[in-house]
Amino acid sequence: MFTSNQQDPAPDDWGDIAFGDSSVDYDPVTGQGCSMENVIVEYGGSAGGEQLLHIDAASPLIRDSVFRHGTWVAIIVENGAVPIFENNIFEDIPGDAIRASEDSSPVIK
Repeated sequence: MFTSNQQDPAPDDWGDIAFGDSSVDYDPVTGQGCSMENVIVEYGGSAGGEQLLHIDAASPLIRDSVFRHGTWVAIIVENGAVPIFENNIFEDIPGDAIRASEDSSPVIK
């Protein structure tokens, strides 16, 4: 679980989780590479951005996870990223669940 350490948690209590260009891309054939599975991410978004998870030029697997109580957007995908999203839940997110740049191609299952 990625959450706030405040007595009264609120969106914007901490930054975000980031996958960048140096992250090992997930390979669905081998099952190897970066992934986030069965996690809860909540009360983040103060990393100079607005998201709980930032995927920048990376292609991780994000599966069976919950994103909630964010500042604005749950996940930002950009710079040619091709992440795979499977069976995720989004709760109390004021903006988009997933916002992708035109050059990115998220796979949503």
